[in-house]
Amino acid sequence: MQAVQASFEECQATFDPNNIAALLQHHPYHIDALLAMYELYRCAPASAKMDTTQWEKLWKELQTRSYMCALLCWEEVFEKAACLPAGRRVL
Repeated sequence: MQAVQASFEECQATFDPNNIAALLQHHPYHIDALLAMYELYRCAPASAKMDTTQWEKLWKELQTRSYMCALLCWEEVFEKAACLPAGRRVL
C-alpha cells in the first residue's frame, strides 16, 4: 500500500494528469488519485472539447468513487471499534 502511495506522489510531482490516470487504471480506488482527478475535472476549462454535462458527469463519478472508497475503509475501522471494550481506541 505504501508503494502505491509513493507512486502517486511521483505521478503528482510530474504535474501530468495522464500519469495519475495511468495509476488509476491499475489502482482504481486509490483515494488520493481519485480526488486529484476530481479536482482536475471539476476545474476543467469550459473551452474543452467536451460539453459541460459530460464534464459534470465525469467529476461526479470520481467524487462518488472517492466517497465509496472512504466509506469502505472506515467501515472496517468502525467494525473493529465496536468489538473493543469500553474506553479502548482503534489506532
